[in-house]
Amino acid sequence: MRGSSYGQVGERHRGTRQRRRVLRRTALARGPMAGDDHILLIGGYGNLGRGIASLLAPRSVARITLAGRNGDRAAAAAAAINKDLPTGRVEARCLDVSDGDDLKAALKSVDLVVVAAGTIEHAGKVAAAALEAGADYFDVQLSSLQKHDVLEGLRQRIESEGRWFVSDGGSHPGLPAALVRHASTHFDSLETAQVAMLMQLDWRSLEFSPTTIEEFIAEIRDYQPLVLQHGKWQALGWRDFRRFAFAAPFGERTCTPMFLHEMAQLPSLIPDLHETGLHVAGFNWFVDYLVLPFSLAAFKIWPKSRRIKRALGALMHWGLKAFAKPPYAMIMVLEANGRRAGRPASLRLEIGHEDAYVLTAAAVTSCLLQRLDGSLSQPGLWCQATVVDTDRLLNDLRDMGASVRVVN
Repeated sequence: MRGSSYGQVGERHRGTRQRRRVLRRTALARGPMAGDDHILLIGGYGNLGRGIASLLAPRSVARITLAGRNGDRAAAAAAAINKDLPTGRVEARCLDVSDGDDLKAALKSVDLVVVAAGTIEHAGKVAAAALEAGADYFDVQLSSLQKHDVLEGLRQRIESEGRWFVSDGGSHPGLPAALVRHASTHFDSLETAQVAMLMQLDWRSLEFSPTTIEEFIAEIRDYQPLVLQHGKWQALGWRDFRRFAFAAPFGERTCTPMFLHEMAQLPSLIPDLHETGLHVAGFNWFVDYLVLPFSLAAFKIWPKSRRIKRALGALMHWGLKAFAKPPYAMIMVLEANGRRAGRPASLRLEIGHEDAYVLTAAAVTSCLLQRLDGSLSQPGLWCQATVVDTDRLLNDLRDMGASVRVVN
């Protein structure tokens, strides 16, 4: 990806119509290849849910039901996806996950529920309902403490009933720890691995529900600037923030460390790893220097105020839209060092796409395909990044239109 440019592509990329063309084109790249399960995709007509369905449907023979509160939008999305399929395997259903009876009825005959909607406050209800229905579970949501606590509370039951529960799917979370795991296969001993992420979206073209915006701002409330240094997780001060080089036209950016649940599991998986972390480039000057510091201060004073969270969410939403400008892209860079054949070695892995939602949907689709064909079916509670086959993940990302480059 070094030397490549997202600038011209990003300037041409406008709105959901272009995104749907990209998804349709990449979805037809190869034929059906995996299981005939029935999948309930909650949030199936949203920015991400529709992308997942568009990529997954042509690559499997699964029956997919797009579900959400707006039945008309679900039906329209299903009809659009079915146009590219030989049979109409994508259906629609009106579903309110806050209604227990409605959720129970929707899960009848479902093998796998995929949550791609901002419903973290209902995470426990959806996960418990999936267990009651004998269904597996996969979520594409922010990596929140609330969600992880709920799922951990169900771990014993998940394992005893032999169910497959995967959380933190997508790209962020979902990819950083997976990239580190992949890097470890290139070394006899992986010692350091830093992941940097840049995400510039055309926020003006996107629609978000109030719940999604609230959960986005809640991630800031739970923000921890932790990295693994000398084998211990430590908070970095702003003076220690690192700069990383991204593909043209973005160049070098100062990145803020951001702790993810999936990263905490890496030291136990890679014993020689003593330094790692995720580092995130900023959004724009207004959000980075005004909204985010103000939000952190406000949450210290009013940590549980729903009113404050809504107000900050609205301000964040406005700032992202008002100051969005091309080029647009999502890029992840991994810089790793260790030893190979007794000598020092290094590796740089770069992945990217001009549309962050397409990259996220592709990562989810790869993991779901592994579940559908039985290659990733071990029961238990997992994170996508720590369980997915990383060789296949990178191959799938490339097949679905992402740029993937490994430099030894």
